[in-house]
Amino acid sequence: MEIFYNLRQAMHGINGKRQRAGICLFPAVFIILIPVLAGAARISAFVDQNRITPDESIHLTVTIEGGKGEIDTSVIKDFSVVSRGTGSSVRIINGKTTRKTTSNFILIPLKNGALKIPPLSVKIDGELLKTREISIIVSPESAESSAKKDLFVSASVSKNSPYAGEQIIYTFKLFSLVRIGNLRFQKPEFSGFTARQIGESRTYQKVIEGRRFDVTELDYLLVSATSGIKTIDPALLGCDVIQRKENRTFGFDSFFNDQFFGNLNSKPVVLRTDPITVNVKSLPENSTGVDFSGLVGQFQMTAEIDSRILKTGDSTTLSVTITGNGNIMDAEVPGIKVPDGFKEYRDAPEETIGLGRNGYSGSKTFRSAIVALEPGEYKIESIDMVYFDPEKERYLPMHGGPFELTVDTSDEAVDAKAYTLTAPDTVLKIKKQKVEFTGHDILPLKEELDALKSRMEISLIQFILFLLIPAFFYLSLRLVHIVIRKDLTHRTRMLKKSEKALKKAGRIGTSGENFMDLLYRALVAAIFASADRAGESITYQEAREILRRRGYSDDVVCRAVDLLKYIESAKYGGQNPDADLKNDLLIQTRQLVKRSLS
Repeated sequence: MEIFYNLRQAMHGINGKRQRAGICLFPAVFIILIPVLAGAARISAFVDQNRITPDESIHLTVTIEGGKGEIDTSVIKDFSVVSRGTGSSVRIINGKTTRKTTSNFILIPLKNGALKIPPLSVKIDGELLKTREISIIVSPESAESSAKKDLFVSASVSKNSPYAGEQIIYTFKLFSLVRIGNLRFQKPEFSGFTARQIGESRTYQKVIEGRRFDVTELDYLLVSATSGIKTIDPALLGCDVIQRKENRTFGFDSFFNDQFFGNLNSKPVVLRTDPITVNVKSLPENSTGVDFSGLVGQFQMTAEIDSRILKTGDSTTLSVTITGNGNIMDAEVPGIKVPDGFKEYRDAPEETIGLGRNGYSGSKTFRSAIVALEPGEYKIESIDMVYFDPEKERYLPMHGGPFELTVDTSDEAVDAKAYTLTAPDTVLKIKKQKVEFTGHDILPLKEELDALKSRMEISLIQFILFLLIPAFFYLSLRLVHIVIRKDLTHRTRMLKKSEKALKKAGRIGTSGENFMDLLYRALVAAIFASADRAGESITYQEAREILRRRGYSDDVVCRAVDLLKYIESAKYGGQNPDADLKNDLLIQTRQLVKRSLS
């Protein structure tokens, strides 16, 4: 099948007559090319550079000739390995056929110094082949060169020495002076912490040494329940830097012939933050004399009661509310000492808690219904709780109450025993009543002779046919549904999706908030339609391969990928094209979908 594919690729661009002649000769050519793959299997590995800085990455290429197998990269310990895909080709030289498989990897250094890429092994036809070891030098760059960078990332925490249970904020930032696209973010594992992303990423601008950077910021809330020294691994960000190609020209018939298209190229880059060490401290000993509530943060408590003067049988509601910033969701029911002469019924707690840039904050309310059983003067003692404030580094108390209550005798006698389930001493006697005629049935009784008249019986076959009627209608509806939708292939649906996105983009105009997103969806849907596939997003390499396989010329493929890169970079890279450029983008996308992909 690969030989078929390569021959078909070679015939692209041939005119109709020559192509038909090539097809006629194809069986004979195939018979000539039938020899088995020749030569012993070989494996080799090479990198694009041997000396890098901690913020740079290495492009590792592993080739296998004369066979195929899986490459084991688990032995690479000094680098983080990111696969960038695998491709294969077949070469025919002097009647001998050779298969070549190329696998690409991005290696991101995990530390400085002399690092090693150990021999990589591949098992081919029972034989174990290995590459040679490769040495890499990772040396820190100077502060001057770092300050001049146009694209870099950073990571920080709001506090490097928190207490166990204390909330801290991990912040990832991307600084950019260049156009970028195809962003791929890999957050750290956050080992030893519970982590949750805070909202969506936010963008703003910041001036650094006289240069205005576009900054994208992403925050995570971290909490560690145990003490000790913990390390947050580096965060990784892969992206494509959009660059201009020099001295590149296109034909006069190009529908991308303007200053924004045709002269763009992308360079894959992987950025890495530094690891962060966090020393989580244990909570000190609680010497307040009140049990620790488990709350760590800043809190306050309020307590109130609806009524202080009651009558026996009446009830009042005691409410205790805890508000503040910290692990408020862990607040437990406070200890309320209800005096004798009352009965307490607790409701489910109500909480209003949100996650923001300062962590969890909000309130939690505990309510109890207190029923007075006996008259007298009563006192509900003070409600006490203790929490730990990491800013002040000490335990602090919270108080509510006390409350003094007066219970008077109710106008209606109320026995306290009524609130308990005790059996009476005597059994009530139930007076029996005589059954009497009280009326007629709802439906009158049949008293005439025709009540004995026999009805027509249904045969077994008729009964079975009657039961099959619903199934018959269901199958008929399914058949109609299949006939109506039989031509809704992936291609049809994706073309309709592309046309819909273009129409909506034209309707909302260039000032619309989702304009660039609609252009992106229209172009991606059209590319997938050309391959009769469905999808929502696509990489540049995947788009290039799809269009080439469909027989489009390299010129059209290049322009389509360039347009995709520009739209994506404008969508994700913080760019804000003016109205005229957006209108040109809409026209170019329409032309590409209409003339080349639909």
